[in-house]
Amino acid sequence: MKILMFVVFIFTTCSFFNDEIKKEVSSPPEVPITALKIINLSDFEIPDPVWNDTSFLNSPGSFIKIGANVMNNVSAGSSYIFFKLKSSPIMVRTREIVTVETGETREFIFTNQTIIVDVNNSNSIGTLNSMKNKVVWFDGGEGEVLPYTERRSFVGNYSLNGAGLSNFSISNCRFFPPKNGSKAVAIGGTSSAMMCLNIILEKDAKLSFWYANKFSGTPGVLFSINGIEVRKWETDIEWSFIEFDLESGDNTLVWEKKDGFYRNIHYFFSLDDILIFYTE
Repeated sequence: MKILMFVVFIFTTCSFFNDEIKKEVSSPPEVPITALKIINLSDFEIPDPVWNDTSFLNSPGSFIKIGANVMNNVSAGSSYIFFKLKSSPIMVRTREIVTVETGETREFIFTNQTIIVDVNNSNSIGTLNSMKNKVVWFDGGEGEVLPYTERRSFVGNYSLNGAGLSNFSISNCRFFPPKNGSKAVAIGGTSSAMMCLNIILEKDAKLSFWYANKFSGTPGVLFSINGIEVRKWETDIEWSFIEFDLESGDNTLVWEKKDGFYRNIHYFFSLDDILIFYTE
């Protein structure tokens, strides 16, 4: 009888230890999640947010919608959150450095009053609401042609293969491919092509744009502000960047392509990311 009880005890004890070993093998300790959750409670969409070289959206041009949030697993670290103002090429960042510790799920909330900084001009700082309202005009050539005050023979948006220059035979067109995005603005094709923008500014502002030119002869391309010629281009020019100061009040901007046609060839002056924004 004692022998039987001893055998039963050994069997029960072995079964208990086997069960415990199985539990240890099948249930490894949980690894804490390290994550950052960005919540958008502002009145603006947040395009392409990046923290510590981690993109929070799947594709360029995506954005966190108003009232939405997105969470990504990340490595512990500290960084600003970088993003572009929607419908603008201005790259900004949070003033606050966001730190995520190992095993922590950190939340960052955007509101209209979140302080942001212009990446290219650290003196340009303000709330998300005020910085968003700094942009007066932006044309990246991506959608429909914007309502300029006047457009004359020929002005339009075109893509890499020249689609959009439908008035002309593409094989007879000379133009540079778009600089940013999939499209740009073309002026030319004739000797009298012109684009004019009249805009009233409440305060001092800055105008900037990318430009490129296919040249056929003088007088080339003229650019004027309020009737005063401020630039003249009389050569082939690969994509370049330029800025001008604009005063408050009524401003008239005119781009003219005077050499857009020569010996059955159509030449174009290209513009991309035309931006007007308040500097105050």
